[in-house]
Amino acid sequence: MRISSGMIYRQSLDSIDKHRQDAARLQNSISSGVRLHSLGDDTGAVRNVLRAEAQIRDVENSRKGIDDADRLLAETDSNLDSIGKVTDRILELTVQFANDTYSAADRAEAVQEVRQLRSRMVELANTQSNGRFLFGGLGSGAAPYDAAGVFTGDTGALEIPVGRGSTVEATVSGGQPFEDPTGGPSLFTTLDNLETALATDDGATIGLVLDEVHGHVARISETRQEVGHRFERIETLRGALDRAELSAASTLADERDTDLPSAVLALQQTELGLQAALQITSRLADLNLMNFL
Repeated sequence: MRISSGMIYRQSLDSIDKHRQDAARLQNSISSGVRLHSLGDDTGAVRNVLRAEAQIRDVENSRKGIDDADRLLAETDSNLDSIGKVTDRILELTVQFANDTYSAADRAEAVQEVRQLRSRMVELANTQSNGRFLFGGLGSGAAPYDAAGVFTGDTGALEIPVGRGSTVEATVSGGQPFEDPTGGPSLFTTLDNLETALATDDGATIGLVLDEVHGHVARISETRQEVGHRFERIETLRGALDRAELSAASTLADERDTDLPSAVLALQQTELGLQAALQITSRLADLNLMNFL
């Protein structure tokens, strides 16, 4: 097959066009830091990038859920600490006045402090966070405890999604730790009994109330431990999310991001090829086409 100068000329033009396209692509990759701009650039790499980007979005959404759960649990733990301090004072008073060396007048004087402690306990039981009652269960429309210390909420716990198919309980069960799940008296009923026993100088009943107070103290401690276990789970989930994000970021760096040294070298080689193709085409254009026919 005879190769004419016209064919060589057209091939040179095609080479120039290809080198220019390659140079433009490489320049774009260097300036943007991204080597993939369409599915045709590298089908397999683009698919890997899309999966990695979706994974990073999942991680970000999961982190939002974890942060919300962590905030609610931190506020719950802080309130449980306050509840524990109030209960510790109630325990001190109960132990003190269970001793029959105290007179009726002495016990009557303690009634006012018990009332103040009870009022404070109702405030803590009705603590809100962004409109949600921490100890009210799933309902958030009304305070879970009325002034009489009667629980009007539900026993549910708020679960927040923290990943595909995974949740974290961001609140304790409604009424916890004020209500006795075994059916015993609530903390507020115990305080009412203590107040009545102090006002009537009933040492025997104060002794019985002491056992109830010990039970409430233990329940508060157990609730804080439960919250602590949830904090541990949150930290475990955070670690898993960090690893997932690192893996996705590594995929993006390998598949999507421009390898600057390699791209610069490739651009230099492409520009050399373009210059060579331009020189060949220029010489062919200067020759008399009839000399090659």
